[in-house]
Amino acid sequence: MKSVNKKYFLNFVEEFWQGQLINHLGRVEVYDETSKKPYAKEEIRFAFNDTKEYWKVREEWDFKNVNEKELSKLKRILKKYIKKAEKEKNK
Repeated sequence: MKSVNKKYFLNFVEEFWQGQLINHLGRVEVYDETSKKPYAKEEIRFAFNDTKEYWKVREEWDFKNVNEKELSKLKRILKKYIKKAEKEKNK
């Protein structure tokens, strides 16, 4: 049975490109559990240089049902890591 306020399902998808400079790039697909559409309603980009940090975040959030507040928290977390990865890449 679905929890009423856990409306969104999260799925991390890692992407690989030849010559990429950042260790872990990809997106989090956000599915609306109340929608009849079979595709993600939103994709949130991520970038991590540190493998331990990446797996820590992924273990906490991947394949989870979340509410709007939790989704906003994840967006803030991922934005922080994107900025950190960009800063490290430009050193």
